[in-house]
Amino acid sequence: MLVDRLTQTCEGDTTQVVEVLSMELQHGIIAENDAANSACVISDWRSCIADIPGWLKDEEAALLYESAQALSDHGRIVEIGSFLGRSTVCLACGLEKASRPARETVLAIDPHVHPPTVHPQYEPIQGRTTEADAANPRGVFEANLVRAELQHRVEIMQAYSVDAAKRIDQPCGLIFIDGDHSYKSASGDLAAFGKHLHPKGRIFMHDYKSWDGVTQAVDEAVSRDEWTIERVVQSIAVLRR
Repeated sequence: MLVDRLTQTCEGDTTQVVEVLSMELQHGIIAENDAANSACVISDWRSCIADIPGWLKDEEAALLYESAQALSDHGRIVEIGSFLGRSTVCLACGLEKASRPARETVLAIDPHVHPPTVHPQYEPIQGRTTEADAANPRGVFEANLVRAELQHRVEIMQAYSVDAAKRIDQPCGLIFIDGDHSYKSASGDLAAFGKHLHPKGRIFMHDYKSWDGVTQAVDEAVSRDEWTIERVVQSIAVLRR
């Protein structure tokens, strides 16, 4: 991979990597598309999400990034609930860093019809939203992907999760669920998308122990021996069969 070659040549010096990348691009040694696709990987991945509003905390973001990067051939990555792309970029950047084949993308599912409902259990949003965000959430989402230069790693499915689950046609290795947080929806998403999980895959359930509906859905599924909680990172419960 381009980034790996430059990193080795520059002995891990990120500043020098960027300088060499610019020089090779200027002299036609590498293609413009190759340079663009490597921009987010070269920079600290955290900088890619710094200006994207969302409730995903830094440790949770790191978990998604590292899990996507480490994902082997156990199926695709699916995200339920993209909002403005904070978690989407983490997952996509992990794929990019791992040099996965270009055909491998994050399937980002969201109806993109309105911002999430304000609720006392929400912590203050990280970053800030504007009236434009509320009026055109999908447009802002797509713009954030372009800004991170990761649009090629994301397949957008504008749909409600109940409908999207019926359209999944391949095993999933990593499923991040952060959709409607009501008990009915959270339990429904866990059941519907769980059917598509690869035997060695994992479900990442956001807002466990910080949102009543999500917590109830997970705890009940665990009590029925449908899932095992492998670990909890801040408010993400990692579930396995």
